[in-house]
Amino acid sequence: MAELGKDAAMEGLFFLIERGDFPDDSVSTRHWNRIDLIKCEGNKFQFYIDRHPHLFSRSSVGKASTAFVTISYLYEYDFNTDTVKFIKKEIGEAVIDIPSLIDEEVVFIVEESGDYKELDERFKTKEEVINFAKIEADNYDLERLLDSCSNPELLPKDFMKNVKLEFGKQFVKAVESQWEIQMSH
Repeated sequence: MAELGKDAAMEGLFFLIERGDFPDDSVSTRHWNRIDLIKCEGNKFQFYIDRHPHLFSRSSVGKASTAFVTISYLYEYDFNTDTVKFIKKEIGEAVIDIPSLIDEEVVFIVEESGDYKELDERFKTKEEVINFAKIEADNYDLERLLDSCSNPELLPKDFMKNVKLEFGKQFVKAVESQWEIQMSH
């Protein structure tokens, strides 16, 4: 690929994205520096844009996702007509950080749901809180996490087993910590 052709194509592509003429409206100029033109035929340049959507439909714009799959979109930019055409998408393997994913879930349940606000009034000993938290963790419906998964077929076979183990550990610690904070006030 001639360097002048590549530079001109990249500049044209930047302005096309900036104008909003890209076929995928979620692509913005912040993605431009991640584009690498991989193939050139005449004035047509092919390139990939990798996206990393969260598998459980959580916002992850601008930060690392706890559970994602890399989706590589192949496009072709025609320098002469100043247009971009979608060619194909390739789906990679799921990448899941189970401890971090469960941490997100536990923080939501314990700190944001409001269900665990008055632990200090309900329990006087650490043992009572831990027993309560273990029962709550055992009864929590983790299947709803699966229900929110955009591509459940990409999850590892032992995913739910590992999620249940991690959830139990983190949930008990979070409820215990919440109780300790409430007791200290």
